[in-house]
Amino acid sequence: MRRPLAVIGFSFVASLIAASFMGFYVNAALAVLFAVSAGVAFFSFGRIRAGKPSALALLAAALALAAYCTTWQLWYLPAARLATQTAVLSGTVTDLPQVSNGKYYYIVDAKSITIGGKDTGVRTKIRIGFASALATLPYDTVSVQVRLSLPYSGAGFDSASYYRSKGVYLFAKPLTTAQISKNTHPPLMFYAIALRQTILKRIYGAVSGQPGALAAGILIGDTTQLSSQIKSDFTDTGISHTLAVSGTQISLIAQCLLLLLCALRVPRRAAAPAAMAGVVVFMAVTGFSPSVSRAGIMSIVYLVGLMIGRESDALNSLAIAVFALCAINPFAATDTGLLLSFSATLGMILLSGRLMKLAEKASQRWPKAVKSLVLKPAGVLAETTGASVFTVPVVMLSFKTLSLVTFASNIVEVPISLIVTISTALTAAAASVKWLVIPFAFITKYGCLAMIVVARALASLPYAVVSTDYAFVDIFLLFVLCVAAAYLLFRKRGAHFTAALVCCGFALMCGLFSHFIATRGVLEVDSLAVGNGISTVIIKDGRAVVVGLSGYRPELQVEDALTRHGIRRVEALVLTDCADKTVDSANALITAV
Repeated sequence: MRRPLAVIGFSFVASLIAASFMGFYVNAALAVLFAVSAGVAFFSFGRIRAGKPSALALLAAALALAAYCTTWQLWYLPAARLATQTAVLSGTVTDLPQVSNGKYYYIVDAKSITIGGKDTGVRTKIRIGFASALATLPYDTVSVQVRLSLPYSGAGFDSASYYRSKGVYLFAKPLTTAQISKNTHPPLMFYAIALRQTILKRIYGAVSGQPGALAAGILIGDTTQLSSQIKSDFTDTGISHTLAVSGTQISLIAQCLLLLLCALRVPRRAAAPAAMAGVVVFMAVTGFSPSVSRAGIMSIVYLVGLMIGRESDALNSLAIAVFALCAINPFAATDTGLLLSFSATLGMILLSGRLMKLAEKASQRWPKAVKSLVLKPAGVLAETTGASVFTVPVVMLSFKTLSLVTFASNIVEVPISLIVTISTALTAAAASVKWLVIPFAFITKYGCLAMIVVARALASLPYAVVSTDYAFVDIFLLFVLCVAAAYLLFRKRGAHFTAALVCCGFALMCGLFSHFIATRGVLEVDSLAVGNGISTVIIKDGRAVVVGLSGYRPELQVEDALTRHGIRRVEALVLTDCADKTVDSANALITAV
């Protein structure tokens, strides 16, 4: 068995993803079944070539389901049972606030949650929204009376699942003025947050407006100042991954540190620990987000291999990274950023290299100058193709949409984003030297403007985005997975790739035809989850009427519902009131649709 770590890691993550769709008792029963099956496979078929990998995969699945059930029962459910209760909360602010819709949201690590004068014993992270910013810094202690609630769950964006993947189980609405106690001995993470703020100030000071906000998003993943229109355009064109810090930035830091130290004649083995420290610091600055942590762990594994004189295996490194993250928090397996980062990396490992070898083989007889000229863009094309192919299922299942321009946008935007990443880093580093920062800031500004213009142009094309929120899509993806598995299993026994593609195409046509027949003439009423507000979309034969725009950001929920149904035009918008907030939501929806 060449890659036992890959078998364990990938089986562990796949089982956690499946567990998120099943109930507690089903997961518990399957954990026992897989554990017993692993024992049977190991002792009965251990001598067979496929016996040990099967046993390891089953054991990893059993451990994953057991971890999911344990976390759900011991940590999540006790917190979820406190929803709707009024409590006195005391806890530590873990980061700077996120500003959204005029409110300031803080993540508080609860040290005590008291109801009726009695401590509940529940320790969890809670998201609290205040009308104005608190006079607090990260790791100060906040005490306040709150009304607890669960994150919203509904069509489109599943807030509960998203926040569970971040370790946040409850929302809270403050009922009294918050009392703040300053922390006189902050931990090291406080200084990482301060460094992030310094970097942001330098970026915004050198590059103003939306180009600066985009540059901050590309370099350290901070998109708080980025407009919703640009975020939407990046999502619609399939390049939202450029705003999720991952492998590109981590690799840049590690390689630059190694090159710098080697230029100073420091041996590579001695330079590896310094590069490792730089990677950890950058992970801390970006808040240890799952996608960054995945890339950081892979980079650390590579550097450890460099220290001990052994080359790390990419698949094993990827498996170690996702296993470590999901073992700490089993709910992290449903984090969209981590899944996109994982699938893109897997695609580049499994597919991009093979495509590049085909390009090199095809160009063997070409003149050296022509070959060099062609292979460089071919490398970018191969990496983009590998990443795009493997992220498509994640995008379809997570966002219920599919961008038909994603390939073209990635070919254009990814090289620009690489240039912007380097120029933004140099802008932040050289901010104190005015004459030196000007050229870097110029490249950053116009590189970001180019990305914004291209994304807007591609997102405006007819049918740039199509909905995948149809019942047959999940069945089709499962069918494709089964066909791919069968092809890989029998490819040395006469299986044909063309035949597999024809089968998948035929299944897709059947799904589209059945959906068209089943939904023709059907009136659908979609009541959206917008908190305490009212917002309903009525749909028939590709036409829609929207009734009510009140609640929490209703225009985003409505736009998401329309996108999922493939509707680009609203026939009528009926408002139930004319409050300023409702009118603002109506204007935002009219702009988007």
